[in-house]
Amino acid sequence: MDKYVITAACVECGVCENRCPSGAITEGSNKYVITSHCTGCGICINVCPVNAIVKKIRKMCVHPTGNSLKKRSVCCGPVVMTP
Repeated sequence: MDKYVITAACVECGVCENRCPSGAITEGSNKYVITSHCTGCGICINVCPVNAIVKKIRKMCVHPTGNSLKKRSVCCGPVVMTP
């Protein structure tokens, strides 16, 4: 499971890729991406000069009807986010 995500703020400088000890960061089509080889060490967050790397947060999505969904990063439709 990926622990971090590189946002659209990425300027493709390559600093994170060069510093990643597990080689989990690779160049994508319009920004760098973090692969499943990520160990969660956090070095990339500390070296990114534009703060484009953030910790991925998972929350429980609950539809207004009360039906719970599995924990996911992204939900579709109107939802209420709970901790």
